[in-house]
Amino acid sequence: GFEGGQMPIQRRLPKYGFTSRKSLTHEKVRSAELAKVDAEVVTLETLKDAGLVKKTTKSVKIYLCGELNKAVAVQSNAQLLVSKGAKESIVAAGGSVTTEEAQVA
Repeated sequence: GFEGGQMPIQRRLPKYGFTSRKSLTHEKVRSAELAKVDAEVVTLETLKDAGLVKKTTKSVKIYLCGELNKAVAVQSNAQLLVSKGAKESIVAAGGSVTTEEAQVA
């Protein structure tokens, strides 16, 4: 309401928008960037070591973007997902995508 000439509280306080907490731990990687990874098998840890994702990243999705000229082996699991187009691109370049099933105890 009216505050007698004083600046109203809704104008004094800083404005903050919404930030998804998922975006802080989830990242996307282009399929063409997989050529930068020196490891034999691409996993979440090798992507972190290559500097393609932050160290705090908990899950990654590889999507189709650009040309992949190097044969890479990708080990997919709950933390590392591969899109359908990226999977076709990796296989066409002579690489492979293996899916690691979650173990139920």
